[in-house]
Amino acid sequence: MIAQTSRVPVSVHDPRLTVHTLVREDIFAGFIINDEARLAKGERTLDRLLVERPDAKADIVAWQGWAALTGAVYAHEQENEFARYYRKASELYAEAARLAPNSGSVAVIIGASYAVLGDRLPDQYRPSLLFPK
Repeated sequence: MIAQTSRVPVSVHDPRLTVHTLVREDIFAGFIINDEARLAKGERTLDRLLVERPDAKADIVAWQGWAALTGAVYAHEQENEFARYYRKASELYAEAARLAPNSGSVAVIIGASYAVLGDRLPDQYRPSLLFPK
């Protein structure tokens, strides 16, 4: 007998899936392979999750910050509106930290975003401990 696999579409309505599970593949694809469409898909998922999972708002806002930081990297590499995107990322990170100041997941999302994207930021914005000049 051959086992069958079913491809069940992932839904933001499925409470078994964490916010992280629902968005990370699209957000990661955005920066790993410079796929702006996948990043935008992840951002749309985050917008839906804000409505459907208000109890996870801090994590969602932190992921929005990661998406904005990715946008800042794209803008920097294209020499276009870096400051606007970077300011948005900083504001979102600050809001996530304010919403859940002791959240390990918020800290991981913020820290990992700088660890992964920091070397693609302009020198003066690079975290000095991670990417010394």
